[in-house]
Amino acid sequence: MSERYVPPAFECPLGPAWAGSSVNASAFRCEGLLTVGDKQVGAFYDPDGDVVVFRRDLATGEIARTRLPCGGPGDLPWDAHRSISLGVDGQGAIHLAYGAHASAVKLLKGEPQLALSGFTATRPGLERITHSVTYPSFVRLGDPARLALVYREGVPDGGALRVRHYDEAEGRWVDPREPLLDGRGHRNSSGPYFNRPVALDDGTVCAFLVWRLRLPDSAGDAVVNVGLDLAAFRGETLERVETLSGFALPRPAGPLHTERVAAVPFASELMNQAGAAVDPDGWPAAVTWWRHTAVGVPQIRLIYRRNGAWQISNVSAFTTDFTLSGTGTLPLPHSRPALLFAPDGRALVVFRSAEYGGRLVAVVLEPDDRSFYVARETAVLCSFDLGYYEPVIDNHAWHSRGQLSMFVQSCAQRVGDDPGPDLRSAECSVIEWDRRALLDG
Repeated sequence: MSERYVPPAFECPLGPAWAGSSVNASAFRCEGLLTVGDKQVGAFYDPDGDVVVFRRDLATGEIARTRLPCGGPGDLPWDAHRSISLGVDGQGAIHLAYGAHASAVKLLKGEPQLALSGFTATRPGLERITHSVTYPSFVRLGDPARLALVYREGVPDGGALRVRHYDEAEGRWVDPREPLLDGRGHRNSSGPYFNRPVALDDGTVCAFLVWRLRLPDSAGDAVVNVGLDLAAFRGETLERVETLSGFALPRPAGPLHTERVAAVPFASELMNQAGAAVDPDGWPAAVTWWRHTAVGVPQIRLIYRRNGAWQISNVSAFTTDFTLSGTGTLPLPHSRPALLFAPDGRALVVFRSAEYGGRLVAVVLEPDDRSFYVARETAVLCSFDLGYYEPVIDNHAWHSRGQLSMFVQSCAQRVGDDPGPDLRSAECSVIEWDRRALLDG
């Protein structure tokens, strides 16, 4: 397949960022970059391990920022799970969730109207959600906007998926006590790993997920991800767990309840926490990767709904074999992919790969069968090696402004999130590409 370099339409340097791990550039930052009206907000760790929150005026390009101290030299974010997610509530206050890996989560709230001042810990009601949190993700619901926080509680093979809602009047997170999904308490304990949650037009929040198992007879650190499944959360506070078609599931639902959308064989290197989006027809879709039995190495797959059934298309032709076995974050040859849809139904899959020299690339898939093998070319977005970067995309900018807007930086990643003498600092930027240039050349 031929390559086509697509030059950026805009680049905004943000300064030096922490680069000793992929904590700033992980696929499960929800959100890492966000357009709200005529402003864009984002956050990242700097080389000292402190949190930088920034706001960009889309009309003038002016950048404002604030720095939130997070500790000393002994508290550097080597662990990529400790990534920063941000959300914005109905009053325009920025919320941050960060610093957690099966541990306490730091939850801060700024002042209204996207102010970068007054960040304080959200007040009590947090006791039950600060002890064993991983992957905190914000979801904005309804109009006027209400903010929800989705996260995993527990450990990889013994966890639950919970949701909390921010009560703006009382200034606290409301605790419904019962998780939405729970893999604990079964004969073989498991934990849910969810892709980026996506909201449908009717307020339903969908989460594609895998269940992480630790089988009694599995060897060493073998990772067994089972799926790919889908759960639909409905109701004013997402209190109902259902299939996509509306069949009611128990709450909490377990691995025997959630809807299977792709029956991936065991030991197929099925990836957890990849991309998801809603297509122009209103259906949720996902991208992830698992081993292609015919080719013998993991390939990116697009899972989407058509004619009343789930379809699977291949999105790559990789030749590199690898395994997910091990603990912590792994330095893998490909990033987890991100997914976007154009209004005409074309799918854009964005990823970084060692087979492309560590560059950031995108593949445009036509709406007929969305197959890699009929894609015209690969669009090269960044012509330099990004190390172990994963796409951090402003999804709102894609839909509201027609821009692929991304937080971009090079970064290292050692096996298991261990500290090391690798790259510690790299320049970071917001880079944007025009949607028409990406899709039509």
